Amino acid sequence: MDKHIHIDTIRRNLGITLKAVSDYNSANRDEIENIETIFSLQGDDKEKVLALLYLLAPSENKDAIQNYRDAIQSYRNQTGLQETLYDSSSDSITKYNHMLVTALIYVPTFYTMAVNYYGAVSIGLPVKAVEEESALKDNQDNIQYIHLIYLWVFEPNEFAASYRGEFNKMPDELSEEITKYTDAFNANTNDYDTCMDLVRLYMQMNSEAEKVIEYSTKALDIRKGDPSALYARGLAWYKMGGHNPDALNDLQALLEMDIQSKEAYYTIGRVYLDEKENKKAREAFEACKAIDPDFADVNEILDLL
Repeated sequence: MDKHIHIDTIRRNLGITLKAVSDYNSANRDEIENIETIFSLQGDDKEKVLALLYLLAPSENKDAIQNYRDAIQSYRNQTGLQETLYDSSSDSITKYNHMLVTALIYVPTFYTMAVNYYGAVSIGLPVKAVEEESALKDNQDNIQYIHLIYLWVFEPNEFAASYRGEFNKMPDELSEEITKYTDAFNANTNDYDTCMDLVRLYMQMNSEAEKVIEYSTKALDIRKGDPSALYARGLAWYKMGGHNPDALNDLQALLEMDIQSKEAYYTIGRVYLDEKENKKAREAFEACKAIDPDFADVNEILDLL
């Protein structure tokens, strides 16, 4: 969903006027600008996080609402929010609604963090201890890395040019790096960062899509539902050819986390083009264009569909 439509729907569902939002922002500017600290899950911040998750919950599909409530219960079990104080029937949303809606509107990074974290909870992923950079850092890293993976498949020259210094290696140097990182990963198979370093290194080998799949799968075993690993594996399936259903599974799982990725929509469109499903391809390309009207050759493709 478009960010502005999403926030406006929340605002209207809560009966909050734009004037009330503006007034709250004027009176509480410092608090709004620093609101991402609520993800520290300390003290009253726990109540604010739960209120935010309910505030972001879907409102049309009854099954989706129930699934979401089940996920919230799991979240509460993991974070110690079982007390009556944090129950959905409490006054948490009423208490914090103006603050949270105002932050969603005026603090772009907070919206990104909130939607990313909501996406993780809503599909039932284990809730991490969201301290320090938390979901915000994860999402920024995902956005940058997803674009890099897109370049690997669709713009190989730009992909090669994007690497400098440590990762700008000749094939024999890459092999040495891969050996070093493989040894490190084998010594600690729960090391997500080293696993994704191997994904990046194998991308640079260009013909190693199978290894990209292998290590992105290992990364997903470590960090279930990780957006970067999902997109890496989805693109590797597509790059190999003959694995379009696998590619679609991973790419659609990424979008179900409410990560609005033009690259993911574009790739889904390319997969559907290969499958001769032009209607679905058009829908995907239009979603890509809605995020970035001039992305890649999306306009040229739409003109031909």
